[in-house]
Amino acid sequence: MLLDHVFQVRFSSWKGLGERPCRIISLVNKYLPVTLLLIFVLGGCGQKTNDPGGYVDVGGYRLYYETYGSGSPTVIFENGSAAELTDWEYVAPEIAKTNKVILYDRAGLGKSDFGTCPRDAYQRVAEFKTLLTALNVNQPFVLVSHSLGCILSRYYQNLYPGNVLGMIQVDPGHESLLTRAGPAFAAATHTGVIAISKNLTPGQLAEVLGAFDAWTEVEAAGLESVGNIPLTVIVSTQTQSFVADEALNEFGNIAYRELQKELVGQSPQGKLVTAEGSGHMVQLEQPQLVIDEIKAVLVKLVH
Repeated sequence: MLLDHVFQVRFSSWKGLGERPCRIISLVNKYLPVTLLLIFVLGGCGQKTNDPGGYVDVGGYRLYYETYGSGSPTVIFENGSAAELTDWEYVAPEIAKTNKVILYDRAGLGKSDFGTCPRDAYQRVAEFKTLLTALNVNQPFVLVSHSLGCILSRYYQNLYPGNVLGMIQVDPGHESLLTRAGPAFAAATHTGVIAISKNLTPGQLAEVLGAFDAWTEVEAAGLESVGNIPLTVIVSTQTQSFVADEALNEFGNIAYRELQKELVGQSPQGKLVTAEGSGHMVQLEQPQLVIDEIKAVLVKLVH
């Protein structure tokens, strides 16, 4: 699963897939043990509240968002690569019982319009910042992210320090994976993208190709700290199917887990949580664990 962090791909055009995430994940594991983790999620995001979703213009195109609940601090969810806000359907409604929640689709994904290319890290973060301004998010917030979204979240905190009160990173991707795993692994990853490109929507393809630019950009920024804030890193335990070659894939998994653990050191309040037996989509496979860790950060911030 090359990072959903690169590519958690939602093939909504494929026939025979049901609506539930567990069934989809099962089919992926059975039929696509190749090159990248291709995870696709269909469905809604829990019960609507009286505060409906809408669109925000971020420069000639619109991002779709949904808001739920009330209460401070606001909790904002950042999706993985080529993913949609529905990934949080088992988590967000529970958090919305006590706090305001914001979810959104990045440009070209879900209900959002196709956006400016290339889809590098700065472009995505700039759109996110515009969204927050339009929604009057003026106070620091808690940022929950998954996979590639974790890289973007840390980059946002680097550009706008002080805006994030706490972070929960769910099976985070890391901008240095291709460097740490080596050129052969990186080449196999690029080959995998070419292999799946014909199955992607234009928005998904732009997202996936832009992920390489994002990794390079964020790695060059040299992110070493998110500041002295609560930082919870939740990691899965299943071996990820990054590339087809078994030896390269094993090496990639070793590098991946090392980098995830190193992220904990980016805050004096860093905490590592293991989702035993979970695959990459922890928020769908073990949502209660994610809910509990978000709540733990919220309690810590109150006290």
